[in-house]
Amino acid sequence: MGMGRTTALFCGLISIILLWGCTDTAPVILGVRATLILEYASDGTTQQRLAVFAEDNNAGTRGKLLRVSHLESGLVWTIPAYPDEYGSRYLERTHSWFGSGTLYPPRGEYFQSGFYQLLWTDLSGRETSADFTIETEAAARTGGTNAEAPPPFSLSITNNRWNIAPNSDYFSLRYLLLFNEEDELLLMGSIEKFPPTAAALRSRYPEGRYIRAYLENRDGTAGLLLPPLDMPPEGSG
Repeated sequence: MGMGRTTALFCGLISIILLWGCTDTAPVILGVRATLILEYASDGTTQQRLAVFAEDNNAGTRGKLLRVSHLESGLVWTIPAYPDEYGSRYLERTHSWFGSGTLYPPRGEYFQSGFYQLLWTDLSGRETSADFTIETEAAARTGGTNAEAPPPFSLSITNNRWNIAPNSDYFSLRYLLLFNEEDELLLMGSIEKFPPTAAALRSRYPEGRYIRAYLENRDGTAGLLLPPLDMPPEGSG
């Protein structure tokens, strides 16, 4: 074997070793997002849930599980690393976030405000953690007596246009979500960027069957998911 080929193979082997070493770095949590959501069903019932997503230094590819715990009560929620009925992963812009949007409190209770810890374990068993806080106001607006009252907002079609009333300084971010008969999400966007009329939406998504409105506060700590609104029949607007 010639010297040049031997040198090339050696350099290639070194590159593979260095690349493998770089991808197996110890995990570090770069950010945590936590949102308390109160969901209103069409039958008038409500369900509070917590959405927690974390970003790590390996783009979420080396994760084994994510564990969320409330430090005062000792309650623990475990999220598997790979999508199943309990966990999910999504890619947002250029960052990979891993977590779940469906963590529920014990039956008959609501998430408490206070300090929570997120524990991240990678495939090698190494762990890292980060703390986050559920604010008192976010907990109050999505639980307790609020969960027992009718939705404080309503989604309607007025003059063939979407309308969420009343306006709110707290829940100032407003989104619309379109679903098909199988409850699969077809489209999500801010109300300002959503197809402006029911007719425009129907022409782009004829399989769409109902719409839901989602409202969130500016810092992303609290949200409300309103009951479904059926798409108006064709010819009505």
